[in-house]
Amino acid sequence: MPAAPGLEVSGADFQAEEIRELLSWPEVAGLAEVMDMRAVIDAHPRMIAILTEALASGKLIEGHARGLTGPSLQAYLAAGSGAAQFMVGFSLKKLLIQVPAGIIAVWIASRFIDFDFGTIGNIALSIAGITVLAEGVACWIPIPFFSIMADLTVMLVGFFLLFELSKWQTYMIVLLNFAVLFGAHYLLANYINQSGSYGSRPPASAR
Repeated sequence: MPAAPGLEVSGADFQAEEIRELLSWPEVAGLAEVMDMRAVIDAHPRMIAILTEALASGKLIEGHARGLTGPSLQAYLAAGSGAAQFMVGFSLKKLLIQVPAGIIAVWIASRFIDFDFGTIGNIALSIAGITVLAEGVACWIPIPFFSIMADLTVMLVGFFLLFELSKWQTYMIVLLNFAVLFGAHYLLANYINQSGSYGSRPPASAR
């Protein structure tokens, strides 16, 4: 906090000392939403100090590392095998949740609009393609707000083109998709995986 220093004002500026204190609290599960991916790759002193405290605590670390290739991927891998495992595992888990959520959203939408979406297999492939493309586009945008907007735009265009929907049908599908995703994350966080977190690292003793 802030996620992008110099680009947003969030009311506080947490440094490594504050993170160390927060991570010492038993009710804090870990360090979440490390959005400044470039600071991690470029080894910015502030970010490295924060991540060092998180790693030393042995608690969870969650963040964003989408679409990394070449030198950027090598820099990320240099953080250790745990970082690589986290990056791949998080992306796969997101895809495994997004595809069923999209299928459910399409099924709900089909109750309200008269439209042939095709077979479940075709729907799943289309949603997987939209998700991968959205992740790939958003990862090149360093500012979190614009990254999310890019992700949303790709989803809107993807549903509009692949399913040949009208504008309002596309809006309804995407809104339903986000509603189902929110429900899925709520269930995972509160009922299914209370001992960990979606996309979380394994405990320090397991590494």
